[in-house]
Amino acid sequence: MIKHLIGSNLSKCFLYSMAMLITYNVPCASAAEAPEQMVLVGRDGWLYFSHEMTKAAVEKPGIATSLEIIGKFNRVLKRKGVTLTIAMVPLKVRIYPEHLPTGMTLSNDTITNYDRALSILKADGVDVIDLNSAFLRHKPKNSSDLPLYYPLDTHWSPTGALLAAETIAAAIENTPSLKEKINAIPPTKYKFTWLEASETPQVAASTFDLVKHLPKASQNFPLRNDRQFRVSKQSSSESSLLGEVNKPDITLMGSSYSGAWTKFPAGLRYTLQRNILDISVEAPHGSWYGMELYLRNEAFQTHRPKLLIWEMPERDLIAPPDYQYREARYQSDNDEWLLRVGAQTETTCIPSATVAKLEKSSNAAGNSTALTNSTSNDFVQINLNRSLDKLDYLAANVSTTGSGNLKLEAVGNGASRHFNAVVTNDGAPHAVKFPLTVGGQNVTKVRIFPGKAKGFAMDSLVVCRQSFDPTK
Repeated sequence: MIKHLIGSNLSKCFLYSMAMLITYNVPCASAAEAPEQMVLVGRDGWLYFSHEMTKAAVEKPGIATSLEIIGKFNRVLKRKGVTLTIAMVPLKVRIYPEHLPTGMTLSNDTITNYDRALSILKADGVDVIDLNSAFLRHKPKNSSDLPLYYPLDTHWSPTGALLAAETIAAAIENTPSLKEKINAIPPTKYKFTWLEASETPQVAASTFDLVKHLPKASQNFPLRNDRQFRVSKQSSSESSLLGEVNKPDITLMGSSYSGAWTKFPAGLRYTLQRNILDISVEAPHGSWYGMELYLRNEAFQTHRPKLLIWEMPERDLIAPPDYQYREARYQSDNDEWLLRVGAQTETTCIPSATVAKLEKSSNAAGNSTALTNSTSNDFVQINLNRSLDKLDYLAANVSTTGSGNLKLEAVGNGASRHFNAVVTNDGAPHAVKFPLTVGGQNVTKVRIFPGKAKGFAMDSLVVCRQSFDPTK
């Protein structure tokens, strides 16, 4: 059974404030209180997100849910031959409490939550890398010129990004199953160089995210000249005899902490001496939406990684897929998220008892199922002989030119439900999966609206069934 990380009495305002931390908006306050400050102005020119501070022992059911979903997702990937490793970014306040405002201290929950999450994930069979302990042990972390986080920003500095990369590489080396995966991937030589101060431009304080949330009068911070590094490829064993370059066998899927500007992807390439596909998703989208977007993309569908490193900020655990304060288009029922990502990991089609038939398109002559110069109202219709089961998904070859954003409408019993899908819009046929997650609903037809496109066609349509239930 998944245990809650911390005590009881979670207030709605606290949840809302955590959501604002994720979406970089303004938190709430009760009618009797002044609006809560998003940014804590600490000592020595340091800033913090105020919501990284747990003020009391409060129960966070969202955290327990997130950890449980990660465990189930790990089992899905493992059954499909993909190894998942979680790397949670620790809270800045825990790593640098010495710069907090005078008299402010960390609660026991803030101090221990990371270790509790690690224990739960490990007990559930998830490979997870302890960045928190590595950051706390790192002796130069108290040096004014080598901080692991930017003092004026929530993100780690190049020094912190490099330490995270080194910690991940060391953990992989010391974990036999992960080491075996890495050893099976051809190496690529990367060279590491610290830049001279003259090569690193000074940065205005206004560019850092925490500063942007302060009143203009409070933004008078000096220019910074933080130490930077460069990673360059020296040679590659990835080129074939035909001069083609193989796709990376390692994917780094992460938040803004994995953005190229943080140097984390470059640091990871150097410490692993392997090429990496790096993908980062900004905070408003959230980690769950970002992961699903990657799984349904051809980057995953045509070349699955041997190792998938999921970088996730520790603070994101408060917000599982169904988190109510996230923007609606990025929300999802928790089980439906698992069903959708489960479908995207399937490698072969297990025929379903439900049969789908493509009908004539809305603007096509004869019996054609293709659309030409479609408008936003044109669609291709799929009729079903029986309703879809929750483990069913549609699979087809789709080609489109002009619009890669498809809208799907599942219709039955006078009701309808809408879904979105993104496909490559180069006019060539691409294998696409459509997990509609309408189990238990009497859906009799599905309409696909390609939007404004010069051409759209679908063929080889079939209803497939997942090989196991990813929600279990």
